[in-house]
Amino acid sequence: DVGRVRQRKIERIARNVAVEPSPHLWYSKTSAEAGAFSDTKLSRLLEASNPIRNKRYFDPDARGGKTLMKWPDMTLEMLGADVENHRNSKSGRDLFLDEAWQYEAGALSEIVKRSNSYETSRRIVIGMTGPEVEHETDVLWNRSTKAEWRVSCPSCSAVVPCEFGDAESVGGLKWDS
Repeated sequence: DVGRVRQRKIERIARNVAVEPSPHLWYSKTSAEAGAFSDTKLSRLLEASNPIRNKRYFDPDARGGKTLMKWPDMTLEMLGADVENHRNSKSGRDLFLDEAWQYEAGALSEIVKRSNSYETSRRIVIGMTGPEVEHETDVLWNRSTKAEWRVSCPSCSAVVPCEFGDAESVGGLKWDS
């Protein structure tokens, strides 16, 4: 089901909120896109999970809002890669970089530095590598472990690499338009 697969990228955040809390930063191309993602997908998922909802502050004013969500043991900030202050003044152990290939030149390296002060950190780049060789996302991919995102096939339950397709493709994930 495409709806379930579409949520996989935010299930990692939900898991971390529940069992491995730390400061998290989610970057979208713009602050408006980050806020819209929070409104339409992320906040709904987090509120639908009893373990996560039970960890939230009882007082709604202490919970933060759509771009800064707070729990007693962690925060999740939704940020725009287009805002210099967001790239250079926020620190997080776990970084989620949505469609990083769309960020302006130099933004990705500035953001990645925000997790360097942690002994361990995760940088999850969502999307594809750069549109050309030596683009920042291409360089980052070449330096990475190149771990593949794998999913269970809904037909046969085999664990297979996640592939994307368009309407004409025989296989692959397809998004509703």
